Amino acid sequence: MMRDDDPDVMKWLREQSAKGAMVIGVCVGVTVVAASGLLDGKRATTHWYSLNELRQKHPTIRYVVDRRYVVDRNVATTTGITASMPMMLTLIEAIAGREKAEAVAGDLGLDNWDARHDSGAFKFTRPFALTAIGNTLAFFNHEQLGIQLSPGMDEISLALVADAWSRTYRSAAVTFAEQEGAVVSRDGIRILPDQVAADWPSQRLLPATDLRPTKALDKALQDIAVRYGSRTTDFVAMQLEYPHAAQ
Repeated sequence: MMRDDDPDVMKWLREQSAKGAMVIGVCVGVTVVAASGLLDGKRATTHWYSLNELRQKHPTIRYVVDRRYVVDRNVATTTGITASMPMMLTLIEAIAGREKAEAVAGDLGLDNWDARHDSGAFKFTRPFALTAIGNTLAFFNHEQLGIQLSPGMDEISLALVADAWSRTYRSAAVTFAEQEGAVVSRDGIRILPDQVAADWPSQRLLPATDLRPTKALDKALQDIAVRYGSRTTDFVAMQLEYPHAAQ
């Protein structure tokens, strides 16, 4: 959710908070929580690209540097979208204990989920802008890449890989299956393919997402570097606010 001007949503968030709910703003979604007034006077973080807007519109919010997620009373906020995973594990640990959180972390491929973060590594830079412009203008080199859906596949890995490739400004990732109808993921989500196809050209076929989520994302970034260069990998990781070795 990114719109921060829906009065019904603002009212609903305030009502849930008043009932004692933990309200979590992820990435740019922090601006929605802020618009409801729930962050007034509280400590918070957000995606680096939204920081100036957040400060201008809500000057009483106390921005916390070098933290991937921040919890202040019954409101939690995160940096980029990939911070949703450590934030989720922190919530699981608070509700169900450390052992359960470690089990879920293992499924995700995360070794830890502490709040440490290098905020200075994520900011608007000249290489970021030039990559965005260059990849957008390279319209003859834009391509559609296919990910084959298969029963039991990890839906989080699928989402991360598709998102990463679609943020290159050089490609769009679509799903396909041999027949119409939903394909059921590992955790029972019914996913409808974007296209029905028996196969896909090998040069535009993305590997099956059979790795754990963070490993699948790491592999996608490596493959993006091979296909489009390290600058595009950095460009994607910057959007996701995801630490990776090339930075």
